Amino acid sequence: MAKQKYLILISGSMRFKEEMTLLSTKLREFGNNKIIEPSDDIYYQGIGLIEKAKNHKIFEKLIENADLLLVYNKEGYIGLSSAMEIQKALDCKVPVRLLFEPEAIEFKAFCLHPEYDFKVDERNFFFSEKLY
Repeated sequence: MAKQKYLILISGSMRFKEEMTLLSTKLREFGNNKIIEPSDDIYYQGIGLIEKAKNHKIFEKLIENADLLLVYNKEGYIGLSSAMEIQKALDCKVPVRLLFEPEAIEFKAFCLHPEYDFKVDERNFFFSEKLY
């Protein structure tokens, strides 16, 4: 029997691009998953605000079909683009996982909200063989 495939989207600040690429590579090693990360072509790569908005709309469509939004929020940082992606995921009932404890109190509140599947990956779950 084939393993189920998951569409996992990685969100995070471009200042952590190298680390997100390493995370993406590690997740791809587990196989049978489609991983889309900020360095993929659909994502903003410093090409201007209008292009960023277009790419963000494409990413929103991907979120609607995703199995998981994985937020690389090193040092607790969640920028505006990631915040919008988190809200879109929550609106679409897509689970959201943060790799680190969030800095802002608003995101800490999301973790406690009974209607949201929004959690911090406190056990390094995404570096184990079982993704969720």
